[in-house]
Amino acid sequence: MDQSCREQILSEDYFDFIIEYARDLPVLPNSSEICYDIINQTHAVAYVPVSDIPPDFLHIIGYSAYPNIFTILDLESLEGSGITRLRQVPNLVLRGNGVVIGIIDTGIDYTHNAFRNADGTTRILSIWDQTIQGENSAPEGFSYGTEYNRDQINAALLSE
Repeated sequence: MDQSCREQILSEDYFDFIIEYARDLPVLPNSSEICYDIINQTHAVAYVPVSDIPPDFLHIIGYSAYPNIFTILDLESLEGSGITRLRQVPNLVLRGNGVVIGIIDTGIDYTHNAFRNADGTTRILSIWDQTIQGENSAPEGFSYGTEYNRDQINAALLSE
């Protein structure tokens, strides 16, 4: 859909739901209050007013997937994804050099040494802060938030 969901995304009066729509847009409820952001051919994000959510919502729909929490010392994710088995192949020497990792989180301490090179510059390619709204500063394809690139992060690291 060619609608901008910026106001619904930023509003605390809307819940965000990832839904399967199986390329059949008519199955999505048609309401002026509900906004959709198509992710791919099978999934979309629906922004639904909190006031439209019944109190027993989770009992009605249940969970389609239970969230997992993995920590940096948790080996379950390495086992489950096959990384441990793949690392055991001696000729491949796969240790992650040159790999870019995306992290979705509620915040980051970009000044932490784990995110800095030996010369003090950042190892981070960019940060998308969805809570800071600026003019023409959202990442390409998005209408909200502010993206900070490597140069901007390095400038911030050099400032007080």
